[in-house]
Amino acid sequence: LLKRTGDAAPFSILDQVDDQIKKVIMQNQVEVYNTLENLKVSVIEDSVQLLAKAEIVLILARGLSESIASEVTLKLQLLGKYAEFFSDPNIIQTIAGQVSPKAVAITITLNGETPELVAAAKTLAARDIPQIILTTNAEAPIVQYADELFVGYKSKAAYFDKYEVASRLPLQVMSRILLDSYVVRKRGQKS
Repeated sequence: LLKRTGDAAPFSILDQVDDQIKKVIMQNQVEVYNTLENLKVSVIEDSVQLLAKAEIVLILARGLSESIASEVTLKLQLLGKYAEFFSDPNIIQTIAGQVSPKAVAITITLNGETPELVAAAKTLAARDIPQIILTTNAEAPIVQYADELFVGYKSKAAYFDKYEVASRLPLQVMSRILLDSYVVRKRGQKS
């Protein structure tokens, strides 16, 4: 298993790099480890059930989180689940007001503050559409609308300080765990 910051690192590459690169590598380890520590079994299980029951999965994301949302959409489609991904701010808000009541929404947002995603979450909540939200900000405005909340760990270090391009690694880890868990449960029901 991974070790927390300050513990001896289990990766041989760390013996071969300078302290700055070592810090970059360890930052990723800390993000993954702390994201895993934040996970709750009940959230994973309940999210899997929401996905299993839904006729439609609506996936919403903006910016760099879109690549993760695109992957989630494709994997759900490969599993035979009807899934649609939206990133356009105008369409996100419109779709939230029109999606079938038999849908579930997955919102992938690093900071949980993107105005159109928060507005869509509010609309979905008013329509009683279940929402699975993946974020790294437990205090974000969008959190209040979550039926199931995955909260990852976002490192404080920022190497691109003039831009909002922080690592989406925690979101990637959580989305993978959600989808892999869905596959495991789906296969278990067939046997």
